[in-house]
Amino acid sequence: MKEEINNEMTSKIREEIRQEMGEEMRQELSEGMRQEVQQEVHEQVDRILQERISHIIAGLPTPPSRKRDLSNADNSLIKFIL
Repeated sequence: MKEEINNEMTSKIREEIRQEMGEEMRQELSEGMRQEVQQEVHEQVDRILQERISHIIAGLPTPPSRKRDLSNADNSLIKFIL
């Protein structure tokens, strides 16, 4: 009788430990996966922002000061060719 109780208690304790360890492992995996997904999302957001910023900048008109610089460069090139 005493041995049966001991075996039963040992079995219950082992099962509890397995469940606790399983839960800890699930939490660790969940945390690792969450961090991995967060990193992927951050990288995707950065890529999308870079693409949009590049697109916006490409669509902006050239500032007047840059136009003068470009026209001066063009004039210098034309004078050089002539």
